[in-house]
Order: sequence, then structure tokens, then C-alpha cells
Amino acid sequence: MKKIIWAPHWSIKGGINQATFQWNYQLMYEFAKDYPETSWVVKPHPTLCFSAVKENVFSSTDEYEAYLKQWDELPNAQVYTGAYYQAIFATSDGMIHDSGSFIAEYQYTQKPMIFMTREEEKFNEVGKAILEASYLVDGKDLEGIAALIQKIFIEGDDFKATERKAVFDKYLNYPKTNGMLASEFIYHSIADELKKE
Repeated sequence: MKKIIWAPHWSIKGGINQATFQWNYQLMYEFAKDYPETSWVVKPHPTLCFSAVKENVFSSTDEYEAYLKQWDELPNAQVYTGAYYQAIFATSDGMIHDSGSFIAEYQYTQKPMIFMTREEEKFNEVGKAILEASYLVDGKDLEGIAALIQKIFIEGDDFKATERKAVFDKYLNYPKTNGMLASEFIYHSIADELKKE
């Protein structure tokens, strides 16, 4: 059973404008419901509720909570709102999201990622390179989203795996670059500075 993370961002309107939830939240639920052979973890941003109610995606907090409850009631899905997501990442088979920070963080799993786009987004060089090696779909394109989930996760056609690995090695593989883990690198950097004193 493929375990898919869906992590919708909060930024529906104002500021960074990354969220696509307002256009595809019902499709995502229906897809999970229609494919019981898949397993889903919904990891909404902690402030998505506030944003979704403020922007009238839902009329109230209760309506938003009822939507999440629908997910939890599916036999193949669960909602996770905790702060620590490392175990979810490690045990997943892929991720669907529109969150800027997860673009880089999820690369350490070496698993496929579908990123839902919208026009207003802006990324630095590293973000652009990672996204070019990821699977992109317009967050409003419901047919395109469903087709990409089908191709990448249901059929298992991860055709960008080699490209994704090359981008990871170029920008994010710090153990390879530094010859040690980040904690070791920090320790040695501090120890070297203290020796100078």
C-alpha cells in the first residue's frame, strides 16, 4: 500500500500566497476515498484553519474540523497535526504539497514529490532547481492533479528519480560535501574556533 502525505499550506491570500488548498481540497479527499488501496496522511499547516475560515473556504472552524474528520473516518487515511513529522516522512512513499519549506526538507527521503503551483510563487536558485526535478502541477488543475497522482504513486512511474538525485547531490548532500554529518561539522567548527582562543 502506497503511503502518501498531503501537506497543504496555509497561505491562501496575502503575503507569500503559496496555498492551493482552496481549489483542490475536495478533489484530494475524493481521490483518497476512491483509491482505498492507497494510504494517506494529511498534514495541514497549523494555521490553515484560520486562513481557510478567514478566506471563506469554510464558513467556520467547525466546518473545517468536520472536513478533517471526514479524512480521519476514511479507513485508509489519518490527519496528523503534531509538530514532529520526521517519522511520517521516513515511512512515506511520496508527498503532495504546496509548502516552500518542504521543497528542500522532503528531498532527504529520496522519494517523489508532487508540488502544486500557483502564479504568485517565487523561489531562489535552489528552490527552482529542486522544483525542476520534481513533479509540478497547477493547483487549480484538478484533472492534472488526479492524473499525476495516478501516474507517480498508483502506477509507480517515478521518471524524475535520477534527475532528483543529481539535484540533491549538487545542493543538499552536506555529508558528501563536508565529509561528515551536520552535527559533527558544527562541533568541529566550534572546537576549531575555541582552539584559536
